[in-house]
Amino acid sequence: MSRPRSRPGGSPPPTRAANPEPLITDVPGLRVGHATDAAALTGVSVVLCDRPAVCGVELRGGANDVVGLDFLDPRHLVPTVDGVVLGGGSRFGEEAVYGVLRWLDPLIRAAWRWTNLGITVDLRVRGRRTGRSRAVLLGLIEVAGRWYVGHPNGEAEWTRNVAVAGEAVVAWPSGVAHPVRAERLPDGDERDAVILATAHQQPFPGNLLYRAARPHILAVGAYFRLEPTEQGWADAPRPR
Repeated sequence: MSRPRSRPGGSPPPTRAANPEPLITDVPGLRVGHATDAAALTGVSVVLCDRPAVCGVELRGGANDVVGLDFLDPRHLVPTVDGVVLGGGSRFGEEAVYGVLRWLDPLIRAAWRWTNLGITVDLRVRGRRTGRSRAVLLGLIEVAGRWYVGHPNGEAEWTRNVAVAGEAVVAWPSGVAHPVRAERLPDGDERDAVILATAHQQPFPGNLLYRAARPHILAVGAYFRLEPTEQGWADAPRPR
């Protein structure tokens, strides 16, 4: 490496230390946390936004793995994010994301039990790979006396699990739970009616988001009809 040339008067040129690179923590409203595992030669960083922010990504390298990349699609129902998790180890680093979700899950469920979160229920389904019970909170839609669940952006892990299992359990904050059969809705009038009803039954501001994204949801949304497998379904407590 060549030595830096001297400036007139014998003083060396300014070094990078004199003009440090800007840091992400210099941006107002962003907080950053990091942990390193020296033995495993990996680590994880979390960037949190004080307010929801629009996010973009540039993928580099030949072995990256991104969880939730489709969330950044401008057509997505929610156009902002609350944080980003950066994990080392390529595909293995993805587990750091699920660690964050496991940490957040009890907090969200506590709010659900306390406030009901509108039309939200707990859908429990057998994992298609592990065989273990998986739970997800989502909105329960009622149309003409029938109940439905769905994902506005198409396939997700829970929709794939439901499609394979063909059955699930619906639970309310009170602890009441009912087993159901789940049948995926093909394109047609029934599916369209469920999507239209979602925009009316979701609480504010979700109802506005569903209305704005209706063409996208009609194109890609994945929805299921839930049928009871035991008596007493009609008397089940509504999450209203």
